[in-house]
Amino acid sequence: MTRSVSASLPEVVPAEVQLTRQVRLCYLPMEHCKGNYLSLRFLLPLGGMTSTYALLPYVLSRGSTDYPDIDAIDRAADLLYGAEISPMVGSEGEWQVIGFSASFLADRMAPDGCPILEGVLHLLSSLLLSPRTEGATLLPESVESERGKLCDRLRSLKDNPDLYAIKRSEELMCAGEPYARYERGEESEVAAVTPEALTKAWQTLLSTAPLCITYAGDCALEKLIPLLRSRFGALTAPPAPLPPTEVIRRAKGGLRRFTEKLPNGQCQLIIGLRSGSVIGDGDHAAFSLLYAMLSSAPTARLFTKVREERSLCYNCSALSDSHKGILLITCGLRRERLQEAEDAIFDQLRALAEGDFTDEEFESAKRWLMGRYPILEDSPIALAGWYFSRSPLGIAESPRIEAERIRRVTRTDVMRAAGRLSPDAIYTLLDRSRSRKEDAREN
Repeated sequence: MTRSVSASLPEVVPAEVQLTRQVRLCYLPMEHCKGNYLSLRFLLPLGGMTSTYALLPYVLSRGSTDYPDIDAIDRAADLLYGAEISPMVGSEGEWQVIGFSASFLADRMAPDGCPILEGVLHLLSSLLLSPRTEGATLLPESVESERGKLCDRLRSLKDNPDLYAIKRSEELMCAGEPYARYERGEESEVAAVTPEALTKAWQTLLSTAPLCITYAGDCALEKLIPLLRSRFGALTAPPAPLPPTEVIRRAKGGLRRFTEKLPNGQCQLIIGLRSGSVIGDGDHAAFSLLYAMLSSAPTARLFTKVREERSLCYNCSALSDSHKGILLITCGLRRERLQEAEDAIFDQLRALAEGDFTDEEFESAKRWLMGRYPILEDSPIALAGWYFSRSPLGIAESPRIEAERIRRVTRTDVMRAAGRLSPDAIYTLLDRSRSRKEDAREN
């Protein structure tokens, strides 16, 4: 019988505050932590403007009217006891997420009484609301510089076969769905962004996109609210409605196969499945435990059964998007082991669906997963990420509630979750540098 993990950390009770029609605060009181975390995240639908918006945070981080260049920004951060300010570009389901994050020392830890939080808010609001301009546009030299850097990063994806294979498998598997858009943009589109187009995107962002502020730290809520309103209270526009993420519960049609070749030196196999489960489903805890047994727990089957026992690959693990309901099983291996590895992976999926796992394996994965949730409350960054991924969906349940749900999951629940997995697409990235003689011998 598995018992709940007793958490010695104080329970964090979140608060949601609508600061303006456009700005919403998720407040996480964490007085026991020495550091604070603050994020400003705008939500946008993935689509035709994704590449432009992916460039915007990097250009905004180059300077503002109060902090005209990167050196001035660095000096200001140093005076705030080494506050770390970073641009953010990511995604949640079929929403692009852009903005800034800040990690900084709690005010009470500053020996000279420095108001660190106020300084961080001033810096962030200046970058976001008062960027450097030339005439009527964002500074052209900043746009040109950051545009080139982002194009270089996108081009270099092909030098990382793991990341490139994941990106391509998602594009091919979800073709025709907004999810197929890469949240960091496409090189050809980024290269075409002009200062005028980026300025218009910035103005549109401030006038239409919802802004989610997440704060995890020791500042009292009654003090934090006026501080935030003084900096972001001008953002009062009614935000444009966000289209919900399209969730396809089961793959449509038969299993599709895609193959590409790159001179990358290592073959990649990606098996894409529709999980049939997303955050907010009553049985999502069962999928979470299934995922742990498959990929993330110390006894995960993809590692122990496919990689270690049979030595079929260099690495084998899984990625899950619990907004979209997608599970990707990723494998780096030699080309001649492709079919064996694919068969072995599907064997493990069938075993979990049929209940071919021991009670010890089941209970061990459950204990491990239950123990992961409470420790989120010792990390402002981790806890802020937890609540941000759920709050746009109207879910404000704590990690402890999720741990209790995991405790109640049965073997039958895991079998049922595994049975819902629906194979959709298999993507293979081959090494183009192989000789024709090698290909012929293998064939």
